[in-house]
Amino acid sequence: MRRANENEEKDFRLRLQISQAELVLGNIGLTLSANVTIAVTTALIMWMEGYATGIGFWLGMTLSVALLRFVINIAIKKKKLYARHPRGVLRYMTVAALVSGLSWAPIPIVFVDISNRVAMGYVIFILAGMATGAIIQSLVYWPQAVAFGAPLVFSIVWVLLKSGGPVDYLIASNVFLLSVMLARASVLGEKGFRQSKGTALRAMSLAESLTKANREIGRSHRALEQIANNDPLTGLSNRSVFNREMEAVDQAIAGGDSRVALILLDIDKFKSINDGHGHHVGDQVLRFVAESMDALAGSNDLAVRLGGDEFALLVKGEACQDRAVAFAEALLSRLVAFKAIPELPSGVGASIGIAFAPQQADNSSDLYAYADLALYKAKEDGRKCIRLFDDVLGKRLAIKRTLQRDLGPAIETGEIEVHFQPQVMMATGKPLGFEALIRWNHPNLGPVNPEEIVATASDLGLSRDLAVMTTRRACAFILEANRRSGESLAIGVNLSPREFNHYSPADLIVETVRESGLSPDLFEVEITEEALLDPKKAVSEIEQLKAFGLRVAVDDFGMGHSSLAYLLDLKIDRLKVDRSFVAGIDKSRHNQALVSALVSVGRSLDIDLVMEGVETECEAETLRMLGCKTGQGWLYGRAMPAEQALAFLEGSGDRRQVA
Repeated sequence: MRRANENEEKDFRLRLQISQAELVLGNIGLTLSANVTIAVTTALIMWMEGYATGIGFWLGMTLSVALLRFVINIAIKKKKLYARHPRGVLRYMTVAALVSGLSWAPIPIVFVDISNRVAMGYVIFILAGMATGAIIQSLVYWPQAVAFGAPLVFSIVWVLLKSGGPVDYLIASNVFLLSVMLARASVLGEKGFRQSKGTALRAMSLAESLTKANREIGRSHRALEQIANNDPLTGLSNRSVFNREMEAVDQAIAGGDSRVALILLDIDKFKSINDGHGHHVGDQVLRFVAESMDALAGSNDLAVRLGGDEFALLVKGEACQDRAVAFAEALLSRLVAFKAIPELPSGVGASIGIAFAPQQADNSSDLYAYADLALYKAKEDGRKCIRLFDDVLGKRLAIKRTLQRDLGPAIETGEIEVHFQPQVMMATGKPLGFEALIRWNHPNLGPVNPEEIVATASDLGLSRDLAVMTTRRACAFILEANRRSGESLAIGVNLSPREFNHYSPADLIVETVRESGLSPDLFEVEITEEALLDPKKAVSEIEQLKAFGLRVAVDDFGMGHSSLAYLLDLKIDRLKVDRSFVAGIDKSRHNQALVSALVSVGRSLDIDLVMEGVETECEAETLRMLGCKTGQGWLYGRAMPAEQALAFLEGSGDRRQVA
């Protein structure tokens, strides 16, 4: 702050000196003209009075000084040295004034006889007047006036004092006193000028500062507006702008005069692009998508980056449906043909969903939901494609909304049940344990797919509640089953990879099993291979489960991408082989070879195998011949409510009939 104030004061002094130098230069032309005129008339008078000797030399010297000053002043003005070096210009003006004053000083001393009162009086009058005029003309800078006038005054005083007469003494004292008073007036005049000019300059500086501040505020406002409304990476409008536009869509639809198409776009496998090739490649892809959208969009369309790899385009007005579809097709072709990134030789894929209002949606919320559902359908259909919202998707959305509305109460009231499917020793049919499976028989929709239950719970943030309910009921069931049978049967509970994003399943399961009093080695956590695709989260959760003594199994093995070596590193206890390997195995040499290899590898790695989806005796017999020991499927029993599963365990009724 102190340095800033010092710089500000320095700038102020500089601007004040520039003003002084500019004003002094402005007056010097008239002053020099007057000096030349007076010098010529004085020389003429001196010559007429008989003082011809040397007067011509003096006149030439005086005129030369004036001419030189005049030329130098023109050069200073032309080059604007007063603005760049005002202090130096003021010093030059003072020295030049002193030289001019010294050129006039010899007149009373050298050329005029003191006894010639007429000539001497004229000379004193002229010199005193010139000194007075110089001071009056130089109120903005007193050193110049004093530098010119002092030699004249001192020459007059010197001549008067030299005469030795009392009148001359009085005149000399008066001239000196008057000169001092005029010099003081000059000093005060400059002081007044500096004060008034300083006030004006400060006011001007304040005005400039305010103007500059306003400009800065304007720039800052525009920058903040840019940040608030635009995505910094792609330059497209951001979600806040999109939300405002969607509000405007609501108003337009309510007014009955709006046709809108909403396009939603996700880049296919964008996470893999970032993870596999680096974020710099991902950023290149995002920028290219944005540039393509901007190039293909109409002048009234709104292209938006919603976040991550999600983009949107609002198409308004006549023929918006046709224009939206044409845009999507052109964009998809452009992305697929993009070859500028060596790491992505096959171009960029995208999934695109489109919905329309008011033909399909009568508000912006539904419009977005419909476009999002169409986008999801595009992903389901293999990506790199465009899907439009239709009645089939509309029914799916209605079901989804119903599930979202009813899931929470269904968990609380027990409408969502936990059923138990037996796992048996294939050689004897003896139960070894059960798998806990959630079931929901919705009062209006009927049986709900368990995957939809899990997905809906994830969307609503109810994954933990669902897991708590399932784990508690599983523990309670197996404790009761072991009490009744006297066996040490195990229970398995599925864990969705979606849950890793919301909470720590390991914490929940460990706490719940501990509270139930169940031995940890009788509880098995089943995870899908998909969960292993995020090693950081999977390893941490599995290590915590294993540390507590729980068993860990990989469910639906063979459908994902995990390697056996990786499973060994994670100390997986069991592999549950997917039904795709089991179905028709009695007639498939290929599947027999695969299962035989799995059995061999499992034995060598000390990993148990459970064959899922065993439905026929032929399948079971083939699996037994291949060395499989444990099976699960409809042949042995479907998933049953707790009481029915307990009855199955106790051998009441025909097990095959129950199955």
